Amino acid sequence: MIRALALICAVSTPADRCDADSARVVLSAPGRVQAMQCARAIEAMLAQSAIAPDRDTEYLKIVCKRENVR
Repeated sequence: MIRALALICAVSTPADRCDADSARVVLSAPGRVQAMQCARAIEAMLAQSAIAPDRDTEYLKIVCKRENVR
C-alpha cells in the first residue's frame, strides 16, 4: 500500500530537497491508498480544505511512499 503526502515548500527549496523535514506544511491522506490513486487522494483532501500553497512563495509536491506490509 501507499502513503500519500502533500508537501508545501518554499519556492527557494529545490524540488529534490522538498521533503517532510523541509516543507512548511506536511499533510497526509487518511489511511493507505493504491498506487494509481495516490495523487487523487491528495487532490481530494486539499479540495475539501482551505489549505493551498501561496502561488508567489510556495509550491505543492505530492509524494507517494510505498510502505512495507507485514
